Amino acid sequence: VQKAIYQISESAQTAINLNQLFRSIHATIGELMPARNFYIALYDLSSKVIHFPYWVDEVDEVPPRGDLSKGLTKYVLRTGKPLLVAPEDFARLVASGEVESIGAPSLDWLGVPLRTQTGETIGVMVVQTYTESVRYSEADKNILVFVSNQVAMLIERKRAEEALRESEERFRRMADNAPLGIIVIDRQGRILDVNPALLRILDSSSPEATKEINIFTFPPLVDSGIAGDFKKCLDEASLFTSEHPYTSKWGKKVYLRSHLVPIFAADRAVVGVQGLIEDFSEYMQVEEERHRLEERLRRVEKMEAIGTLAGGVAHDLNNVLGVLSGYAELLLLGMEKDTPQRQYATNILKSSERGAAIIQDLLTLARRGVSISEVTNLNDLIGDYLNSPEFLKLKSLYPQVSVETSLAPDLLNVVGSPVHLEKSVMNLVLNAAEAMPTGGVVTITTGNRFLEKSVSGHEEMQAGDYVVLAVSDTGTGILSEDIGRIFEPFYTKKNMGRSGTGLGLAVVWGTVKDHNGYIDAQSELGKGSTFTLYFPVTEKSRQMSQSPASLAQFMGRGESILVVDDMPEQRELAMSMLARVGYQVQTAASGEEALQYLLDHAADLVILDMIMDRGIDGLETFRRILAIRPRQKAIIVSGFSETERAKKALDLGAGAFIQKPFILEKICQAIRRELDKA
Repeated sequence: VQKAIYQISESAQTAINLNQLFRSIHATIGELMPARNFYIALYDLSSKVIHFPYWVDEVDEVPPRGDLSKGLTKYVLRTGKPLLVAPEDFARLVASGEVESIGAPSLDWLGVPLRTQTGETIGVMVVQTYTESVRYSEADKNILVFVSNQVAMLIERKRAEEALRESEERFRRMADNAPLGIIVIDRQGRILDVNPALLRILDSSSPEATKEINIFTFPPLVDSGIAGDFKKCLDEASLFTSEHPYTSKWGKKVYLRSHLVPIFAADRAVVGVQGLIEDFSEYMQVEEERHRLEERLRRVEKMEAIGTLAGGVAHDLNNVLGVLSGYAELLLLGMEKDTPQRQYATNILKSSERGAAIIQDLLTLARRGVSISEVTNLNDLIGDYLNSPEFLKLKSLYPQVSVETSLAPDLLNVVGSPVHLEKSVMNLVLNAAEAMPTGGVVTITTGNRFLEKSVSGHEEMQAGDYVVLAVSDTGTGILSEDIGRIFEPFYTKKNMGRSGTGLGLAVVWGTVKDHNGYIDAQSELGKGSTFTLYFPVTEKSRQMSQSPASLAQFMGRGESILVVDDMPEQRELAMSMLARVGYQVQTAASGEEALQYLLDHAADLVILDMIMDRGIDGLETFRRILAIRPRQKAIIVSGFSETERAKKALDLGAGAFIQKPFILEKICQAIRRELDKA
């Protein structure tokens, strides 16, 4: 019997659930007595229902859950005493009304109550026989009673374990589905548990990788102040809420709001901290964007006010300098070449001319001096400047500065004032050279760029086609507190005598604004600065660059083309361009709209924008088009360079990839080439 009890205890340790434990108990009882027919009944005190989680019987099926108030099982539960019933005993109990016959009659029925250590009866363990060859005795009853105490205790423990596991699983499901990050640490700062939301917030690869971090010693947590918050929660045993910017171990930059709660042991000692972690980044981005917009508005208003003032001052100064320069010229005309005073008059005239140049800058700043009328190319203006006397003078002043260029050969044209645009190039190059007192490299870059969406930089840039001019240096860089003011007139950290008036970048800003462009400034201390100017592409450039002779071979022959693009301006432009060269053009604002159109109409060619804000993108649209029209011809266009998704579209059969902005000849070549394929 002791061996049986030991085996049952061992089974409780290894069994993964109650059913496995019941099978092990059955097997062990079978070693002590015949137990071919064996069951365990458990009683739910709250519902007053008996159920049979384990039932093995050669005659009867497992009974349904129920009260069974007149059965032998309920009798043992009610009396709390073991019961060995032979046929004559059963007849006496039936006659007395104590029990009723339920199920097939057994020859011997032996049942013992399962009592916990508190004396509560939680069920009944039963063996029974249907044949004369197997009979039970009082000795069997005593053995079963002896074993039942251990069985009851193990069942109770297993049920508690399963209830705890179910509770933990419910908590884990809640934690796993919680929108907030959850973290649990001990007093030593070791991470005991994290949920998936926290992994997403930190961009962590796994719970194990996160648990390698110690809250109290990981430098980014210490530097951000988060580690101190956890310590304070532990030391003060109180709720704590804080907000901090943080860069995770995996490089993700987030703004965290932490709600920290101390974890108490039974003796009320604080044994750890549980934290609810909220990714506050989106709210902070909105706040930062609001501050940025307010600062931008303040800056624009300030520039407009200064510009208005500068315009008025320039008008008055022009009158003054006009008198000075006029009289200086009259003096020179009336003097002999060898007169000593001639040099004085010459100096007055040169100073007047320099003053006139400053006034022109003020007029540009006031946005009253730029006449935008010519179609021009920035590459040509840059070439003119690099061959100008002003550039030669700059090279003589800064012999250790070299100037390099990277100019796009297919640069599109802009409409503007060549004089002011060239002066902007000159001011930017001079500004870059002055930022490198010990020498360095100035790089002038041009290119075509299509912005799919609005971009926030020094100012908000709208989506569209742009010619981009960038001037970079390898100089000292600009302090973050200064970069917001560098376009203000007369604001400079340089020597006013040698470096000019402090109007250079302000004039660049005024010129860019007069050309309906945008300017962005990026700088890093010790590494240098980059000024990037965006000028709208002119439609005239596309029209003026066309040669009827060369374009004729790419003309349409009445073929139908479906243009799919989410930007109305792009659709209208494509329709106008392609209709002009002989194509029948239809447009769709999304991939879904294109698919609906192609269900009922045919198109000789589809032009697909790769990136669309709403709905499916160009690749997915092309996949679905091929499902309904397997031989559909198409070309892909995008404002980005060729991406992996664009390559997949080409692999599916798209004929070409064209990067925006594209000129008419270029897109017509791609269309004609694809249409002429067999």
